[in-house]
Amino acid sequence: MKNRYLLIPLALVLAGCVAPSPTPAASNPPLSQNGSTQPQAQVALQEIHLDTALPSAVGELVDWLFAFGATVNGGTGDRVFSYGSADSLRADTLKQLATMPDLKNPQRAADTMVQRATQAVDFSRNDLVVVNLMDGGPPFGEYRQTRVGANAVEFCIDPPANPSGISGMALRTTTKFYLAPKGVQVRQCAKR
Repeated sequence: MKNRYLLIPLALVLAGCVAPSPTPAASNPPLSQNGSTQPQAQVALQEIHLDTALPSAVGELVDWLFAFGATVNGGTGDRVFSYGSADSLRADTLKQLATMPDLKNPQRAADTMVQRATQAVDFSRNDLVVVNLMDGGPPFGEYRQTRVGANAVEFCIDPPANPSGISGMALRTTTKFYLAPKGVQVRQCAKR
């Protein structure tokens, strides 16, 4: 009998501890960079698929991503880039392929990627954004994109919590292709 009477005050105390329901986000618009509550323009990115495997013969490039991430020391690295036209895609691809002097027929690789990109992207209306980020793990980090200002997007892999301190035993590459509004600015997050 005593247990029942004890439950009623306990239930009343717990009911008072329940947090009020949150206000819908639409009624609390975010502050812009200048402190006003005017709605900000959204940088809308649409993820698309783009086949990067290239038909190749011995000595030719097998996958366009090797050229996209190529570094001057012969390796590959993180890169975020926006192409505003088929010509800029071709020029950048040829510039990246120049870091691979033993490669045969670089023009063919550039032409193939431009042909595929123009089938997927209307460059008169959109830019093509390519994101290629690498992460060591396990544990692996979390990929994210963040709007920065009115017309810019930042791409990151946030480092995971790692209490053991052991990491980098494996490499994971995250590659994304996006249709973006013309003139959008893109960048990779600073390394932490």
